[in-house]
Amino acid sequence: MVGLLRFADILKSVGEVFSVSPKILNIFFETSGKTIAFNRNGSIFCNYLYFKQLHETQILGGEAMTGNGLEDALVYWWVILCHELAHNLVADHSSNHSYYTEGFVAQYFSKMVSKAAEMKKMASRALPVTGGDEAGRLVDVE
Repeated sequence: MVGLLRFADILKSVGEVFSVSPKILNIFFETSGKTIAFNRNGSIFCNYLYFKQLHETQILGGEAMTGNGLEDALVYWWVILCHELAHNLVADHSSNHSYYTEGFVAQYFSKMVSKAAEMKKMASRALPVTGGDEAGRLVDVE
């Protein structure tokens, strides 16, 4: 459950880079198939399985929220959102889709770097809640 909440926090933070409403960001869990994410009717759906396999251990385990695990997850899901947002402009995986995906990467790169630095700084000041919040939400210790 804690991993799912962390994934939701990461998607919400990455969505803020593009100023998209968190209401369009959805999480699904599919253990079969190869779908990382998809875009349907302007809503983006991201597969928790890929977060769990690629990032969860690094974020919740050894590297903690202050290690490279958080930055890696933020960048990975930011690129996924660039790809899915490009599908709002081009449906197929053509050179036009690549053009718009790369355009999103270039246009929002500096905002993503700032967001990653902000998240890393917040994570370094936060501790997981034990006992009081079964969800394991982070709280600011200052």
